[in-house]
Amino acid sequence: MKSKIYSIFFLVLFGFSYACSSSKKGTQKGTQNEVKMNQKVQFPQDWIGNWSGSLDIYNALGKQQTVPMELEILKIDTSANRYVCALIYGEDRVKGRRPYELVLVEPEKGHYINDEKNSILMDEYYIGNVLYCSFVVENNYLTSRFEKIDNAIHYEITVADTRAINTTGNQIISGDTIPPVISYRVKSVQKAILRKKVK
Repeated sequence: MKSKIYSIFFLVLFGFSYACSSSKKGTQKGTQNEVKMNQKVQFPQDWIGNWSGSLDIYNALGKQQTVPMELEILKIDTSANRYVCALIYGEDRVKGRRPYELVLVEPEKGHYINDEKNSILMDEYYIGNVLYCSFVVENNYLTSRFEKIDNAIHYEITVADTRAINTTGNQIISGDTIPPVISYRVKSVQKAILRKKVK
């Protein structure tokens, strides 16, 4: 219990110190990252368009495959809270199309749903200009992120095994209770930089 209190105290203290130092730096000279974070990005309005690029698939041995990838974000005129958010993989744009829709649940709280149009509804969260989604399917734990940087959308998804490979901690050391920490094997990573198509 003591260690948890110390950890929380450290995080609060670190956060306060970091905020103060960032404030001083911002007063003296703004960094490029600070300027970007302060920009008002309207999601998903500012993401509307057709985006394309290449998806690189990696495992521990290196890059295993590269496939074309596209992302379509379009307003649905007949709905007040839905956007087309289709993903297209591969050369065949018909077979490779995933006709997903983005549903605005509580956008003021960053909460959205990805409706895969097949009974699957994925909760997604827009935090710090990044759209995150975490889910488990068939013993795989996946985390995806979409981030718009300048004129490109950066996509990344990690795939980990839900079966633990190691558990450490769970001891009392010098009077402090160390919580158990469970490790999982990351199996693969997929990355893409998608740029808006010019009509």
